[in-house]
Amino acid sequence: MALRHNLMQCIPEGVTPYAIAKRAGISTNTIYRLSNDPTASMSWEVISKLCMALDCQPGELLSYEAD
Repeated sequence: MALRHNLMQCIPEGVTPYAIAKRAGISTNTIYRLSNDPTASMSWEVISKLCMALDCQPGELLSYEAD
């Protein structure tokens, strides 16, 4: 079982992960870690900030995939 995030699919075309990090108020290290590893864990705070910055719901950002 794996909970994955769809961060890169939620970022609008032409917007950099750096710009999303600044808009969300999270560190660039966090955003680049997440952009390189779809199974990387995220805190509820980071999920909330990303949803606000990307104008999306948690269900759009996260998905569950059975093994």
